[in-house]
Amino acid sequence: MHAERRGPRNVAMRRFFQEQWGHIQQLSREWLRQRSDTRKETQKVLDTVESFVNDTDARIRCVSAYKKKLRIGVRSLLRHVEAIVESLPVAVAVNRKAYAADPLVNAIFANTQEIRRIFSHARELNRYFLSEPSRGLKEAYAVLIVTKMEKNTFGFGLQGNIVVRDMPQTTLSFTDHELLAPCATENQVREALTHTLLTNVAAYLRVSAPRLILRTARNTQNDKLLCCGLNFKNPATYVEELTATLSRPGELLTLRRRRLRISRLGVIEPRNGVGAVNDIVLNEIKVGDFPTRIYALVRYPKVEMLPSCWNL
Repeated sequence: MHAERRGPRNVAMRRFFQEQWGHIQQLSREWLRQRSDTRKETQKVLDTVESFVNDTDARIRCVSAYKKKLRIGVRSLLRHVEAIVESLPVAVAVNRKAYAADPLVNAIFANTQEIRRIFSHARELNRYFLSEPSRGLKEAYAVLIVTKMEKNTFGFGLQGNIVVRDMPQTTLSFTDHELLAPCATENQVREALTHTLLTNVAAYLRVSAPRLILRTARNTQNDKLLCCGLNFKNPATYVEELTATLSRPGELLTLRRRRLRISRLGVIEPRNGVGAVNDIVLNEIKVGDFPTRIYALVRYPKVEMLPSCWNL
């Protein structure tokens, strides 16, 4: 009689303990995953610290506990850069068909011949397509960087339904096309862009550090920094200022998204204008006070490379 009463209760208890044990195992797996992610991030930060030391001033290694001092600032910068890269749109297909179909491709390149010439003459892309990792791939991903040129001029335009001459206009053109870090997947090209932007920030700090320290010294009336800025030979003080600068990553690297309507003649049209235009969004990235450049992730087919450009 008692065994019969305990039967359903025992089944319920077993089910309860099984559910709790499953929950504990799930929590354990999640804890192990987070621990692994934390270790990976810590190692990535330390690797980035070493890269910054190499790219800015190797004398930093003379400073006691320099890794610990720079770690917080570098982590802030790394997360800022990764957030910018992650926010960029998916890679754009660049080819002859895309020139007619994609407004951004149509705006950045003058014609399909220019597309083929730029990509075919890109040494890194050539070498990648000839390398073992690209065997069997039909296309490659890469970072496209261009310079935007705006010019105020006069030309024909519409006022209502009337064509008017000598109207003030702003023309837009793109020059200095660069292709960096060709690779097999979009994840890889995003990682490559992260590395590129970090390197660019390090290059900016290398040439701008004395000026940045002087500016901070004058703003804060800090005699110690002022002395370092005038006689830039004190790595310890440099590390202090570098740490503070890296902790404000938004001042070192900015992303601005700019939506434009551009006619087929390269004229910037008003937002409420009419007619055939390219409605595009440009991702403008600026490092410090270096010139602003346009960044895009792209993918290009191997079949459209010019045969005469192999082995450049």
